[in-house]
Amino acid sequence: MSKTSPNASAAFDLPPGRTRRLERVSKIPSLYPFSEPQIRWWLHNAATNGMKEHEVVVRVGGHRIYIDLDAFARWIDSQNKTVAA
Repeated sequence: MSKTSPNASAAFDLPPGRTRRLERVSKIPSLYPFSEPQIRWWLHNAATNGMKEHEVVVRVGGHRIYIDLDAFARWIDSQNKTVAA
């Protein structure tokens, strides 16, 4: 059973009750005040900047990269707390 919101770019099989809002990297600048190169830099460093542990990145077939919008928002919030601390 595929669970996703109407605004997601792609549907993936998820556990019951779990939904994900996914977008391609190129769409993120229209939703957030970050440039595409900046987002790609963060993705390149996902293992060290916390994106990996927040499960922001969804890779499909090794090439397609999607951003979990809810996880991305949580990651941004965590970065703000890190700086403010």
